[in-house]
Order: sequence, then structure tokens, then C-alpha cells
Amino acid sequence: MNQITVEQKLTALGELYVRIERIAAEMKGTASRSNVERSFLGATVASSKEENSLALFVRMPGGFFIEFAPFYPLGQPGNNLIVQARRYQKGTRRNDWQFRFSEGEWQRTQSALSDQEIRECLTPDGPSGAFG
Repeated sequence: MNQITVEQKLTALGELYVRIERIAAEMKGTASRSNVERSFLGATVASSKEENSLALFVRMPGGFFIEFAPFYPLGQPGNNLIVQARRYQKGTRRNDWQFRFSEGEWQRTQSALSDQEIRECLTPDGPSGAFG
């Protein structure tokens, strides 16, 4: 398996954010992008290294807020591209969700990420009868 480059990770991240922005707007939410710092331990040094990553902040009606950001720095070697969705309802943290870029597509479970799954992530309760 070939390693995913930083450029490929940025492209995939941008495509996910465009989908989320579109769906949030359809649901009367607003979205904005900003840089956030991510840190990770170096392979040869026992100290952390920091890197700026692009995050997406979504505000939904009813005081619901979601921060989407890469779980690992994009420059970290390997094929891991995981976006964590930190979900807050009126300042109280709800369950976090994760989306994984694998086999050329975004996934939440073992199949391609659907627009319905994104809609569920943008609601406080998420899917009925399921966990985040």
C-alpha cells in the first residue's frame, strides 16, 4: 500500500468539509474554517511536535456546535487520516464521532460515509438507537 501524501490528505479533508458545509447550510447551520494546532510525539525524540491543521466549526440551531478536525497531524507519516467531530450542546460536550479516510473514501462504519450520517452528526442526539 502506498503512503498517503500530505497533499492527498488535504484534498480529502477539503472534500469532506465541503460536504459538511453543504449539509449544515441545508439544515440552517453555519460553518467556518480555521487553523488549530495538533501535537504528536516524534519518533526519535521524547518531546511533542506541533502542526497547524485545518478545522471546520459548525453552529447549528438550538445551541448545538461541532468542531471537526484531524485527529492526527497531517504531516504524521502513515496512512491515517481520521477526523474527530467534537460535539457540544449549549457548552456541554456530547459524544464524539470519528470519520476515517480509507480506500479512497470517507467512512464512519465499514462503508462509504453517507449524507444521512453527516446529518445525524449535526444533530444533538445523532442516530436513534446507535452510539457515536
